[in-house]
Amino acid sequence: MKNVCASILMACAAAAANTDHTLYVKQIPAVAIEGRNAQSSCTAGEAAACFFAIDKNVAKQRAGVTPAELLGSGSDEGGVSPSEGMAMRGKAALVKSGSAGLNAITGWGDSLTVGGQDHLGDSYLKSLSALSGQPVNNEGAGAQTSTQTAVRQGAIPTSVTVSGGFIPTSGSVTVTFPAGHEPAIYQTAPPGVLGTIAGVEGYTLDNHHQVYVFTPTAYPASPVAVSPGSAWLPAVGRLNTGLCVIWAGRNNYPAVSQVESDVAAMVAKCVADGADYVVLSVINGEYQYEWSSGSQFPHLTTLAASLAATYPGHFIDIRSALVNSYDPSNVLDAIDFKNNVPPFSKRAIISSGGNPTRLSSGIGSSDTTIALAPGVVTVKGFQVGRIGSEYVFCTGASGTAWTGCTRGYGGTTAASHLSGTVVSVTDPIHLGAAGYEFVAQQIWKWMSSRSSVPSPSTAK
Repeated sequence: MKNVCASILMACAAAAANTDHTLYVKQIPAVAIEGRNAQSSCTAGEAAACFFAIDKNVAKQRAGVTPAELLGSGSDEGGVSPSEGMAMRGKAALVKSGSAGLNAITGWGDSLTVGGQDHLGDSYLKSLSALSGQPVNNEGAGAQTSTQTAVRQGAIPTSVTVSGGFIPTSGSVTVTFPAGHEPAIYQTAPPGVLGTIAGVEGYTLDNHHQVYVFTPTAYPASPVAVSPGSAWLPAVGRLNTGLCVIWAGRNNYPAVSQVESDVAAMVAKCVADGADYVVLSVINGEYQYEWSSGSQFPHLTTLAASLAATYPGHFIDIRSALVNSYDPSNVLDAIDFKNNVPPFSKRAIISSGGNPTRLSSGIGSSDTTIALAPGVVTVKGFQVGRIGSEYVFCTGASGTAWTGCTRGYGGTTAASHLSGTVVSVTDPIHLGAAGYEFVAQQIWKWMSSRSSVPSPSTAK
């Protein structure tokens, strides 16, 4: 069976090429392995070996052997059913997540935890693993609120109603959750978020905005009856037994009291599971309403002050730290510092790689609407673009065109540009390699100072 494990995991590794191993658990979500080995003849140890073989350094560090030794000499490429493949991929992923024991660092949050917005695989957890020498689990999920993150972590309960009242013996079934308490949303990567309904383990996925489906990892022999409002229980394994890094609330920060409540639940869950924890402040973006003069800025500062007071010794004001890390010689950084926004130089450039975004038509030096051809970038308002040596700051979007553009932004010179000119776009909120590295450094400094901080059991 070892060759089957290797075959499955190697196929997954090929799909995950050029991404770091800390994100692997997001592409192949964790499942609980305890008591599940009867589903196949592959042992937990063999599944772990298959996963570790994806990255030579990980294999050497955690298993002490080479990928070749882990995989064996066989090359079985077939004979694996889809259901067996799903079960095996999940088992290997959880062994990876839980294998670190009390030394694991688990990041709970949204797309800022996921990282990779520059298409280079960067995340603060990847950098933190390099700094600390400790393995990490990336439990970020793009676009989720703090409540949805807490549901995934198991800190806040949720209920589910199964269409037709039964989990079937084959295929998927549509399920519904209370609004705002869904464990998976449209940005959740397949196969979804693992959990159990009425004792049946399976993946929940939003296959089309707010249309949720549940797919068992192993189908029951007969349909399983499920009462409306039954519990959905996440399969988080040992993810909360090391250090929890909680960076949640970016997608619902105006609801300050809700974020406070969600973070409190997540902290309590981590402490109850035996973990230490640190809470990061929500950062703002290059949006005028989030500048220090904007209408939403007070929510951010109020929330940060509350979290700092509630979790003394367990809180990092990462937003302020980022803002103050600006480069005064960088004109765009200086503008961001004036607006109390994390600096341009530490945010992700999202139009890079082999499929760059380009102008779909030429523009003059005074044009304030700029049409872009399809590429890496999703055109949105409040994006900074670089066209040649000129920067533009555009506050609106219509289809694939920017509108309301300030030309010659940051002291550059407005100019005419030909159709097909490459446009480099900086993300208004997400960080790039330098930004995530900075976040990791701040967490590592906090970790290094833990000797003077109360243990989680005595911390407020």
